[in-house]
Amino acid sequence: MFHKAFSPFNQITISADAIAENYHYFQSTYPQAVFAPVIKSNAYGHGLSEVGPIVDRLHAPYLCVNDMLEAETLRSLRIKTPILILGYTDPKSYQTLKKIPHTLTITDISQLEVLNTYQPGIKVHIKIDTGMNRLGVKLSQIPAFIDVAKNMEAVDFEGIFTHLASADEKEGNAQTKQQIDRFKEALRMFRHYGFLFKWRHVGNTAGASRIKDPDFNMARLGMGLYGYSPFPVLSRLGKLQRKALIPALSFTSHLVAIKTLERGESVGYGATYLATRPAVIGTVPIGYFEGLKRGLSNRGSMLITGVECPIVGRVCMNMAMIDITQVKNPVIGLPVTVVSGNPKHPNTADRLAKTAGTVTHDFLAGLNSSLPRIVKD
Repeated sequence: MFHKAFSPFNQITISADAIAENYHYFQSTYPQAVFAPVIKSNAYGHGLSEVGPIVDRLHAPYLCVNDMLEAETLRSLRIKTPILILGYTDPKSYQTLKKIPHTLTITDISQLEVLNTYQPGIKVHIKIDTGMNRLGVKLSQIPAFIDVAKNMEAVDFEGIFTHLASADEKEGNAQTKQQIDRFKEALRMFRHYGFLFKWRHVGNTAGASRIKDPDFNMARLGMGLYGYSPFPVLSRLGKLQRKALIPALSFTSHLVAIKTLERGESVGYGATYLATRPAVIGTVPIGYFEGLKRGLSNRGSMLITGVECPIVGRVCMNMAMIDITQVKNPVIGLPVTVVSGNPKHPNTADRLAKTAGTVTHDFLAGLNSSLPRIVKD
């Protein structure tokens, strides 16, 4: 909370309409399944407390988070949509917590046994490891898992799912098919022993567009919810989705200093930028602490009054410098667009991430949670 006498230099704006439209786009395009918004990791940098109430109005089957802390944050906001915790939870915590009101992901037998004793009536989704090799029950472990699970009368086995490793890769078709085949085999094994799951899901945003199968009736919507396609720009699916998706986030700051450079003068740490001509340099109070990747040093850009202003010198912890020579009559306090929500602009999250040598997920999730966020319709 800021004192009323102070105004923050930096601000992230979230479009509630964009999030809702992105959700409805996927739901109408892939009607064979329902979509559960994924708002883990501070809603992919958009703000958990800001995005939670937006997606609560979508009548989704679940809101997906990573851990109990995120789930309880949503609960404190009086979110009514059921919450699915996708990440790992230490079984010891089940013994000390009162009745858990959320749906948990189960990845091994030890979790299951403790839940049955200490959390009667708990709803769970079983995670099957079909090739990601992170968390989950492998096919070879399923018989032993079923032997235990069929006697766990206090646990409600509501769902089952897996995670696709390469659904967003053009070369990943073979692995994706193999993972789907393995998941279908897991379903067959559980069904043989009478396990009939209400929710069966294998897909994230990328997987949703690859799979049309009655065995799967839910998909987890992450990047697509926020307006970003997981596919490469040149892929056929990528082109189709990018036309429809609306980035929900924009990030603005302000000029706090203006310097005039002579030819040969340097900017920032290590003198990595040398002016080849007289230049006007503006300082913006955002750096890698706030989420502007250091890899954008001398590579990225920002916008002022529609003018592209290259980042010059190294991105600092809390500051970055930009070449504002082409900006007419620049003054301190002039607004700067750090991240644009306009897909045509050079400084979208997608383009900045690629320039910095990373992926859009990483760039967005790296936007510091301390940055002020506002929601607009």
